[in-house]
Amino acid sequence: PETEEQQKIADCLSSTDELIEAQAQKVEVLKDHKKGLMQNLFPCEGKTLPNFRFPEFQDVGDWEEKKLHKAVSFLKGKNLSKSDIVENGKYECIRYGELYTHYGEVINQIFSKTNLLPKDNITSLKNDVLIPSSGETRIDIAKASSVQKDGIILGGDLNILRGVKNGSFLSYYLNGSLRYQIAKMAQGDAVVHLYSSQLKSLQVSIPKPKEQQKIADCLSSVDELIEVEAQKLEALKEHKKGLMQQLFPSTNKVAG
Repeated sequence: PETEEQQKIADCLSSTDELIEAQAQKVEVLKDHKKGLMQNLFPCEGKTLPNFRFPEFQDVGDWEEKKLHKAVSFLKGKNLSKSDIVENGKYECIRYGELYTHYGEVINQIFSKTNLLPKDNITSLKNDVLIPSSGETRIDIAKASSVQKDGIILGGDLNILRGVKNGSFLSYYLNGSLRYQIAKMAQGDAVVHLYSSQLKSLQVSIPKPKEQQKIADCLSSVDELIEVEAQKLEALKEHKKGLMQQLFPSTNKVAG
C-alpha cells in the first residue's frame, strides 16, 4: 500500500498493542496485590499471628497453633491416566497435573471428565484440599487447591487433606506463607515427590471460623477481579488477531 496507508495500519495496530500492554500491567498489579495480601493475612514462618488482621478480629485471641495432621486427615488419590479422560465422559475428575495448568486455590468448575465409575475410585468431599504428590520442581509441587464440590473423582499422585470446614482458607494459607516450607519438604531431582508423612508435620496456625471466612472471601474477591481483567486481556489479543487478518491480504488473495 501507499506510505499513508501503511502508517494508518501501523498506528491502528500500535494503539491496540498499547491497550494490550496496559491491560497486561493491570493484571500483574492485581496479582502482586494478591501476593501482598497473602503475605500479610497469614503468619510468617516462626510466627503464630499475621501482620494484618481485620478490625473485627483484633481482640478475639490468638490463632490456634497445631500440626497439620491435627487439623485434617490424609488420603491418597487413585490411578487416573490420561487415557481415562473422555471429552464427553459421564463423571467429573481431577488429575494431579491439572493443579499446575488449570486450577487456582479454589476449584468451582471441573475441566476433565471420565467414564470410570466413582464407586471404584476416590471421590471428593466439599472443602477437600489437594496437593500434588509428584511433579517437576519443588515449588511447583507446593501447590494447594480446594475442591468445592462433592463426588469428583480424584486421580493418583494427589495428597487429599480432608476434614477442614473451610478448604478455601487452608488452600490460600498453604499457597501463601507456607508454600516455601512445603517446597523444602519435597524430595527428588528429575521427579520431585511430596508425601503425606511430610505434610503431617507442618506447623500451622488456625483462626476461628469467622476469621477464616473473612480471609477467604477477601482473597476470592481479588481472584475474581484478576479473572475478569485476564479475560479482558485475552479479548484484546483476539481483537488484534482479527485486525491483522482483516488489514493484511491473505496468502490466497496474494497468490490469486
